[in-house]
Amino acid sequence: MKTKKQSYDEKYYMLNKIKKNKYDCLYHLETKLLIFQIYSKGKMNCNQCGYDNIDALSIDHIKGNGYKHRTNIGCSGQPFYHWIINNMFPNGYQILCMNCQLLKRLEGSKI
Repeated sequence: MKTKKQSYDEKYYMLNKIKKNKYDCLYHLETKLLIFQIYSKGKMNCNQCGYDNIDALSIDHIKGNGYKHRTNIGCSGQPFYHWIINNMFPNGYQILCMNCQLLKRLEGSKI
């Protein structure tokens, strides 16, 4: 059985779906940009090759233990970004483009 709050939230969402989705997208982008600025030292580009298209950049675990770490903390994607912020931008991360991420994985290197 739904609570009053759940019913209200559901109704509010249906009436404001477009507005809420736009807000959520903007919020997620701002979170991503903040993290990328910190870990790229303000450059907003790949730490390895310098590529700067934000859509192709991602956060990288420098030691290559990303899957294990995300499994241990129980989150990935946007919740992982919030974990980084809540943990005061811990060391051990960098920004890489998807090409450099893939090359790092294939070559087993420590870029």
